Amino acid sequence: MKKFLRSVREYRRANKMTQSELAEIVGTTQAAVSTIESGAANPQADTIEALADALGMDVVFIPKPLTPQVLALIRAFEHPAERFQDGRHLSAFDDVFAGDDGEEFAQEDRRREEAYRGPKP
Repeated sequence: MKKFLRSVREYRRANKMTQSELAEIVGTTQAAVSTIESGAANPQADTIEALADALGMDVVFIPKPLTPQVLALIRAFEHPAERFQDGRHLSAFDDVFAGDDGEEFAQEDRRREEAYRGPKP
């Protein structure tokens, strides 16, 4: 979160905005924007969304267990390479989900459903 909050300053400057101008768009004070940019604030989700909208940023919340897969996909798309295995073109998904037939996700879904509804008769 602190990395995002500190990047607010970079995006604001890239958009040639003052802290006061950003504060007016977001509906807060210049002092609040300053605190956010320093990383010392813990803003509410609606403030984060307003900052992102005002600066043309996207904010995506990723469940921690999926973070490695999402980061691997991002890296793969940033640095694409032509790769083949057994005559088949490999994609970023092949690296991320290598050896995964989906059963792990299915088991987790079943476990959550049982926890919610109870075991099936």
